[in-house]
Amino acid sequence: MNAAMVITEQGDCFLGNSLLHPGQGALAAARRELAPLLAGAQPGDTLVLAGLGLGWHARAAREHDPAPHLVVYEPDARRRALAAALGPAWLNGSGTILAKDSQELIEALAARLVYGQGGRLALFSPPAYRQAAPEVLAQAQEMARRSQERGQVERANRGAKQGLWLGHLAHNFKYVLNHPDISRLAGMGRGLPALVVGAGPSLDASLPQLRGLEQRCLVLAAASALGPLAQAGVAPHLALAMEAKDESRQFAGADPKTTILAAATSSHPAHFTAWPGRLALFHLQPWVVKLIGVGAALPSGGHVTSVAFSLAILMGCDPLLLLGQDLAFSNGRQHASGRPGGEDDNRPWTVRVPAIGGGLVETSLVMQSYIAWYQESAAYLAREQPGRRVINASAQGALLPGFAHLPLAQALETLPMSSFDFKYMATALQGQERPRAADLSMRLGLARAGQRQALRLLEQCGLEACRQGLDPASPGAVALRELPPGAGLEQAREALSSMSATLRNMAEGLYA
Repeated sequence: MNAAMVITEQGDCFLGNSLLHPGQGALAAARRELAPLLAGAQPGDTLVLAGLGLGWHARAAREHDPAPHLVVYEPDARRRALAAALGPAWLNGSGTILAKDSQELIEALAARLVYGQGGRLALFSPPAYRQAAPEVLAQAQEMARRSQERGQVERANRGAKQGLWLGHLAHNFKYVLNHPDISRLAGMGRGLPALVVGAGPSLDASLPQLRGLEQRCLVLAAASALGPLAQAGVAPHLALAMEAKDESRQFAGADPKTTILAAATSSHPAHFTAWPGRLALFHLQPWVVKLIGVGAALPSGGHVTSVAFSLAILMGCDPLLLLGQDLAFSNGRQHASGRPGGEDDNRPWTVRVPAIGGGLVETSLVMQSYIAWYQESAAYLAREQPGRRVINASAQGALLPGFAHLPLAQALETLPMSSFDFKYMATALQGQERPRAADLSMRLGLARAGQRQALRLLEQCGLEACRQGLDPASPGAVALRELPPGAGLEQAREALSSMSATLRNMAEGLYA
């Protein structure tokens, strides 16, 4: 249904045949309709308003105390235009977002429910919309459901691994003195094609076409794909490892003379000691980069191939080709042949998603969140760097919205025929100036002092005031963001104390 808004001579606004706003007292009417929902509002809540109308409900929500983080979903351009021309001022204050399509709504909700602190979510659709344009609410409900499920998966994963990540980071931080940061290659691949290889089951069918390809483009691979690639005689230029558990067995068979391994500073320490060749590192946490003072954190969708994709973007590569990124149980399998580990993984609860080539394919909730991350990344590139091409050349698996899907042979035809020599990049990487231990120690000292202040603020003013009073990029704010919904003072104390211990161990490790 595509109901039109009509304004009568008396100023009443109708959507279809249903009254949306009265000509007199529109704000008061909107407040009355929202009152039952906003009565129990708390700071940090998110309200999705499904249907903008002229904007009176949005204004009423923004003026409520406390005001929720407001996301307005209005897919009809004509209604948005009428609201801009005739409605009240409402797009004021932080946390107010107008989503014009389902993709923008997904991104807005992800910022709150996936990457933010989560918190409570409520949906409201004006009665006139529920009668005349019910599809707007239905679409918003579906996007909210997906985002909440994804947020639950992300928080469960972070909650289970946060302690491991901090422990690994404390142990591995000393390596920043000796190994280069792979993010310092930013811009060095401008205009160079990049092939980002995962270890999905469809990689088996693509391996015969990869021989010699490393001479035409930059090849980045998940460490889990090293074994399958080695069996086909392919040595990627860069391999990345980020797992919290020891997955150094994935290095077997790879050629350390031609491949540089980059390990996350929060990954298992064995990834730094088991690789016999050249090593680099990268950071997943922006606050760690701020402590060091150089480089950039690599965005992650929760799996290492997404980090390799982020690195290729940072380097300026174009086009970017994904391979072996099934993100689904292709032919009932989860991994490529020859990929060490994971063969005995229990099949989790599955959902069905659109497949490459049509139809549906089974995937897990975790892999579904990876699909959503790629969708967000493609939307970001389309908006911020519209000339950048992203291609999914995986032979099977889940459809990635926003990506062109091409068979590998056809995708390779788009690559230039010029040769590529990785040596200059490797030389530039190894020649980077390393941070000084004294500078790192000073920054860590300041960060530890900030932690003591955060603990005092927590005790004196409470959790919410502490959250509001901290620099969002500080280690203390990061620790509090990882708290589960409904966490209290004791859990907050433990989180800040754990972060303080991590900072202390990082500093001590510099001189060990």
